[in-house]
Amino acid sequence: MKEFKDYSILLVEDDKSSRNAMSRYLQRKGFQVTIAESGEIALKLLTPSIDIILSDLKMSPVDGMELLEKVKELYPEKPFLLFTAYGDIQIAVKAMKLGAEDFLTKPVDPDELMHKLRKVCVRYLKIENVENEEKTGINRQIVGRSEVLDDCLSKVNAIAKANCTVLITGESGTGKELVAKAIHQNSKRSHKSYIAFSAAELSENLVESELFGHKRGAFTGADRDYPGKFKMANGGTLFLDEIGEMEPGIQAKILRVLENREVTSLGDVNPVKLDVRIIFATNRDLLKEVEEKRFREDLYYRINVANIHLPPLRERQGDIEVLSNYFLNEFSDTYDKERITLSEDALETLNNYPWPGNIREFRNMLESIVIILGNNKITIADLPSRIKNFQGEILKGDKQISSGGFKIGMSMKEIEKEVIIRSLREYGGNRTHCAEILGLSVRTLQRKIKEYEIEL
Repeated sequence: MKEFKDYSILLVEDDKSSRNAMSRYLQRKGFQVTIAESGEIALKLLTPSIDIILSDLKMSPVDGMELLEKVKELYPEKPFLLFTAYGDIQIAVKAMKLGAEDFLTKPVDPDELMHKLRKVCVRYLKIENVENEEKTGINRQIVGRSEVLDDCLSKVNAIAKANCTVLITGESGTGKELVAKAIHQNSKRSHKSYIAFSAAELSENLVESELFGHKRGAFTGADRDYPGKFKMANGGTLFLDEIGEMEPGIQAKILRVLENREVTSLGDVNPVKLDVRIIFATNRDLLKEVEEKRFREDLYYRINVANIHLPPLRERQGDIEVLSNYFLNEFSDTYDKERITLSEDALETLNNYPWPGNIREFRNMLESIVIILGNNKITIADLPSRIKNFQGEILKGDKQISSGGFKIGMSMKEIEKEVIIRSLREYGGNRTHCAEILGLSVRTLQRKIKEYEIEL
């Protein structure tokens, strides 16, 4: 697979037929494979460019345990997996205590091997990010290795170092708050407060009180002083999500805060000076909102000092598999289940789906499956109908083959509308449940239903 093309494996196996068969299999999956007939030869071939070591346990004159100890002396962070016979499992457990990543029993099951390698690749990716932190500035929680994501995070690194206002754009569920946190954590303000706020589900009065604070007695129910998010974030970073959802009155007050660098609580007359970095985010096209008089033009240019656009999941080639492994490992631990894997056809189906709710939808979908899954492998049959009925489109010659009613030439808006319609039908019109599954806020889903004129 293309996702593994940058990973190199040192395969150590003294049985020729097993060694050759496994080498061919790994190469078909996209790995770069170096083979060694013994532990002694493996030590001569071991270089910093080797990413993962797969080794048999019983070899001579240097066996797998000795090789493990040598590797951990030279390269303590390199993942090491052992192949062992069933009767040697206790030895394999001992090897894990010495630093082995995992072990597989012989004969090796290909699906189990790929599952463990995917797990290792995710772990290795994290190690790689830490090692490259000085170069990238980002010790990221955002999982993926696609080029579009790397380009985006390079921009995050540059912006994090500057003390400027930031606008993060992108569809719902693309990870805008994770990026905001990364900017804060890699800025000079990282030792100060990070405060996040979304106005998506609140009325204008509540938004005003939450943002600017209030004095006791400022309105009915104000039984105590409340500083508000701006003051709580003073010295640090304030993340304002869903800025496109805010009412004009709130927009005007935010503009004044940006211009004067001070905030006045409701019921107070004394402004407080602010030293806060503000990061805004929206899933809307703000320029279009400006043109249609729903968003203030002066505020738009005030907040769009540095812009980061997050790519939708459908454009992050190769990240579905990495994310699948990451989330399945997480949910396996959370729900105390054996390690769960994806069948190849299920993975292909997930790659073909457009994911209108992006990573949030993807994560929610996997968690729902893991909770009710009766075994440790997800197949197409386990996928929600909206996903398994969407298996992409194929062109054969000049013939068009479409699946599930989706046709080549449909715009993403048309596909998104169809996915929302199918999801609403699947969940009996329950908008709250549908929004949760699609990774959207209820307000955003309602707006899309209105925009697409969906009637059920």
